[in-house]
Amino acid sequence: MTKERASGYLLELRSKGHNIQDTIEVAKNPDIPTWQRAETIVNEVSNCASQGDIKFLISNSIESIHILRDELIHSRQARKTESPPTLGVWLLSSQIKSSAGLSFLRVEGNVDSMKKNIIASSYNPLSKRCEFNDENGIEFLLFNDLYRNDNDLQKAYIEFIASISTEPEQSSQYKLIHKFTNSLAEPNSIKVYGKSVLDFLGAAGHERTASLLFSEIIDREAEIISRSVNKDKIEEFTQSINNSL
Repeated sequence: MTKERASGYLLELRSKGHNIQDTIEVAKNPDIPTWQRAETIVNEVSNCASQGDIKFLISNSIESIHILRDELIHSRQARKTESPPTLGVWLLSSQIKSSAGLSFLRVEGNVDSMKKNIIASSYNPLSKRCEFNDENGIEFLLFNDLYRNDNDLQKAYIEFIASISTEPEQSSQYKLIHKFTNSLAEPNSIKVYGKSVLDFLGAAGHERTASLLFSEIIDREAEIISRSVNKDKIEEFTQSINNSL
């Protein structure tokens, strides 16, 4: 199986004027090769005119997607040196804007296989969920560490901050920011369009969120200082005991 073969199949599919109902029938047909069934689903999701159409397609193909979720999607392989995504990972990275539409992927034993494929491929589902500001999806991906590395995590955080800045301020936004900052190695050093996250949020009118984040930064720095001081005192106390023995 190659990217060229998969792409050729999709070109043939499109030339026939495939639609949602055709896709559902192909997805359910056990006589059709599994890779073709998976590629057909991906093609239709990419070309659906609305989220309503995607929801209809997914809800009528749930059982098939469960069967095909680990099928590699070669037509969406970004580079020859990287592994193609599985159907499950690609759906996490696709333009499905409702996390409710992704709930069928959250099954026991599926997270580990998705994590392995995300690392091997170039896909960053967390980034896509941040772009859509899909709060439930972001929380699920962060909780399960479903991203490749710290660079992908930082990119997703920047995209999330940029995304919420265009919308009214909500209390749930800080909850997700807190989850990001707990996962990031150095969250205070991150810039969004050349500004600190605090300055960027303040300029966007998200003063309450910026205030909560500032308090979190102060608490974190205070904890670091406290640990350092306690460590020094313990070392000094230990040395004092040793000298007295």
